[in-house]
Amino acid sequence: MKFTRFIIFALVGSIALVVAVSVLNHGEVSAHTRITTDINWGKDIQGILEEKCMSCHHPGGLAPDFVDLTVYGTATEPAARGWAEAIKIEIITGRMPPWKPDGRFSTFDTNKMLTQEEKDIIIAWADGGAPQGPVRNIPMPEQFEKPFWPFGEPDMIFESDTPFTLAADEQFGSVTYTFPVELEEDSYITGYEFLVENPKNIHSIQVWLNDPEGVEIPPIEMEVQGEYDPLADEDDEETRMREMPKGTHIMGQWLPGDEPVLYPDAAGRYFRKDSTITMTIQFERPGFADWSSDVVDQSKLGLFVAQKDEEIDLLVESVAVGSNDFTVKAAQNNERVETSYTVKEGMSLIGLAPQLGPVPKDLEVSITYPDNRTSTLLWIPEFKQRWEATYHFESPIDAPVGSTISTVAHYDNSEDNWDNPNSPPEDLASGAGYKEAKLHTTIDYMLNDHLKVDIPFVPRERPESEEGAGMSIAAAATPDFLGAGGAETNPKAGDPSEVIVDGESEAEKIMAEAAEAMLADENIFWCPMRGNPCSLTDYQEPGTCDDCFMPLSPKASFFEGKEPAIETYHWVLSKAGKGDAFWCPNRGRDDHKLLDYYVQGRCEVCAEPLLHQARFKDVHTYTCMTPDCDNYQATYFGPGLCTSCGQPVVGLGHMDHTPLHGGWQFFMVENNYHHLEGTMHEEGIFKMYMYDDWKIPLDTRSFKASLYVETENEETGVVTETAYPLSSVKEGDTWLTAELPKEFPISFYVEILLPTKDDWQIFEEKKYDFRFEELTPLPDENAVSGDVVLHAHNCLEIVVPDTVEGIVQEIIKMDRMVQARIETKDWKKIHCPAV
Repeated sequence: MKFTRFIIFALVGSIALVVAVSVLNHGEVSAHTRITTDINWGKDIQGILEEKCMSCHHPGGLAPDFVDLTVYGTATEPAARGWAEAIKIEIITGRMPPWKPDGRFSTFDTNKMLTQEEKDIIIAWADGGAPQGPVRNIPMPEQFEKPFWPFGEPDMIFESDTPFTLAADEQFGSVTYTFPVELEEDSYITGYEFLVENPKNIHSIQVWLNDPEGVEIPPIEMEVQGEYDPLADEDDEETRMREMPKGTHIMGQWLPGDEPVLYPDAAGRYFRKDSTITMTIQFERPGFADWSSDVVDQSKLGLFVAQKDEEIDLLVESVAVGSNDFTVKAAQNNERVETSYTVKEGMSLIGLAPQLGPVPKDLEVSITYPDNRTSTLLWIPEFKQRWEATYHFESPIDAPVGSTISTVAHYDNSEDNWDNPNSPPEDLASGAGYKEAKLHTTIDYMLNDHLKVDIPFVPRERPESEEGAGMSIAAAATPDFLGAGGAETNPKAGDPSEVIVDGESEAEKIMAEAAEAMLADENIFWCPMRGNPCSLTDYQEPGTCDDCFMPLSPKASFFEGKEPAIETYHWVLSKAGKGDAFWCPNRGRDDHKLLDYYVQGRCEVCAEPLLHQARFKDVHTYTCMTPDCDNYQATYFGPGLCTSCGQPVVGLGHMDHTPLHGGWQFFMVENNYHHLEGTMHEEGIFKMYMYDDWKIPLDTRSFKASLYVETENEETGVVTETAYPLSSVKEGDTWLTAELPKEFPISFYVEILLPTKDDWQIFEEKKYDFRFEELTPLPDENAVSGDVVLHAHNCLEIVVPDTVEGIVQEIIKMDRMVQARIETKDWKKIHCPAV
């Protein structure tokens, strides 16, 4: 061990000498450095290093503290400037960043490899004198100043009451903690992360879930996923009862360089109440670390847990594949060990975490399908224990029943292996210790069969009313106070909820008076679309609205069970999002406006660092539409009653019935949720777009519809009907399509199965009339609508290779994927390689 440490210290000393010479030549006499490039640190380099390098190369990170790349540096503390030449060499040789998988096979979302353009920029910067640029002394990015939760504070945090101490001059150590789980009911883990206090001194953290003792684990009902049939009756779906694994289960791990884990949308790991969590931390002090002082550590585990209203229908589990009974003989430089796992349930692989011990040479993980096709999942030609990592696939890998996942590793236990902990070499038996040989791969996967959800969709509460015929609006204008970017805040007088009168807040008093008055109005009836686009009319008897012809409902029904609407909103961080705008974490506070920043920096009000808007959860906004109210057109962040006048607030998305695609007819269905828009941009091609009540496009594969063209014989007066298929042409369409006779005018009606207003488990056929006398106008290119959320069909992002050979290889790869999907009749996924 002392021999190994001497070599490491000697290497570090040599590198430090190179840096010292570089500083003497370029740091203190920087005026003599010849600058031959306009590429500089502030404009071009810092951003690349922040994304690809600083996660390790920051004070307290995985790398030596003296290799600090978070700042440009000075004459006395060289930092990135002093390392410019070394950075260039590491990039050219491919040693840094330390990403070991061969890129010809699977694509991983944790890939830290530099693009060719990024390499060229950094090398040109180093060759051109590594200038700082006009912006001087840019501080270290805030996220590297101290350990932090990258995705915000998790829902549950587990940490030891007392820290663990690795004593001075000790290299190895380990500690195991067991934590109780406090849950009111069973739930699902949707992701996890670690707050690692001493990453350079920790080799791994392993976490397990332990079922509660003496508690019976019942089977769980699952929906069997067969070949997709858009016309199949959902009531005839096949289900099965699945026995759940019992005992101790792998939950996750942290290896050097790992990032937080978030499972795919609607996916989660079963989390039982009264269970326990076991966390084992293995310490390994590297040669370049400080050996003269204790390492005190209190690293934490954070879990993201599904909320009560969050639907989980994809079950995440893990399996450990490995061999625990082998020995790597001394002096052997190519010892082969292999193991395999046969898939017993259809699954989609989402991650691999291999560990091989101190003397690995290479690793290949492959999958052999039932038809004997073999595909490499992970190939690492130069495997190093210090660079072990968890590899998360960019897109899940399908593994049908009967597939075999094989792991093959070679080991070099010879004198020539500088990573060998023993000199001379000794036989290495397999085991769990840091210095023992391993062939262990944790495979994270999702089951292809879905969890059975009793109520697949629960719409927001709506007032009860009689059945109606729906509302047809040809073209309704968006309210003037709505801009293209959404609702604006319209501040009014002080918040009445803060005014206390005789022990009762002003808002409570207003609510009580309003409720009393409304309940007394037994003979007043309102339109469901009251306020916008319909007028604020009080009808004296039942009937239909004069504006939209929808059936009226008793006024009192609009107030039953309603609370005051929410006037403020705490903007909550989310898992993912879209757009290139940045928001302040204090967005929505009284002294803040709802500002969008288009350059990452600090808030102009509170100076807090701005966060990408993708970090924030979406929120539906509402407004009061009573003209005489003090809070008229003010913004609320939830449904309910206006805190000023007591009238129900109106959803800003729900009241917008402007057709997005130029259609003449726009229908709101009687259930007050579904919306239909009919268009004919091309003669003979009818498209019916479908939205929810916030103008979010719907996945039309879930709907069954028919179209009938009526033709009247002018001589006999007999009307005949001709049926035409109306269906979703391809996955991803947010419309149903029918090919019709190329003629104008043309009239027809559509029959479509839709859920009823009172019971979303009951479907009935609805009829809607359309007539076109000419082509409908093409939609505005800047028209904005929400993103349709398709059901677990994710495609790889297309990255065009830089060379002709690379492009040919990519085409061959895509062709093989298409053929494989055709052979297995995997029609739901064939579009990914095909496009």
